Amino acid sequence: MAYINAITDGNQPRVLVRVNDGTDPVVSDFLTTGTGSPVAHTVNAGTLDLDGLQSITVNNTPGTFRWQTLDSASENVITTVNVNSIASDFVLDENKFFGTGVGADADDKGVFNISNDKTQVDVLVAFNGIREDDHIVIAKGYITGIAPNTTPSAPVWVSPITIEVDGDYSYSQLGATIS
Repeated sequence: MAYINAITDGNQPRVLVRVNDGTDPVVSDFLTTGTGSPVAHTVNAGTLDLDGLQSITVNNTPGTFRWQTLDSASENVITTVNVNSIASDFVLDENKFFGTGVGADADDKGVFNISNDKTQVDVLVAFNGIREDDHIVIAKGYITGIAPNTTPSAPVWVSPITIEVDGDYSYSQLGATIS
């Protein structure tokens, strides 16, 4: 058995967000071929790299339909469509949360404005980094559930974030080149 390590050699899980351009997202929308061995890919300009992550949850939950019949003591069940979402908690960075205010890209708009404007986004979740052979899922959806909070004992603002996925995930492993 091979466990998927979350953090190895300075490589960690990543969540990348970009404004959807009306097409289905692909890896090259987020990343450019990098260098090194293994190859460490580069995040494209205009892509928001959410750092300060405290947790990441990739939800893939089939719906169910249940029914009973008079001739059985047990319930019947079948699966229906999946409900997919990505949830995280992150420490707020001023520019990543509020944006730079100078453009329409995800890093310009920031998480708050993308959510507030109800802008459809593409998202890439890298399970153990953005290097060659790392596992990723890609989807499109909408940012919801931001709720920045702090307490008297917390020195920084923290917020949950949910990306409600519109459709299916696509899964792949990163190759040595991005095309």
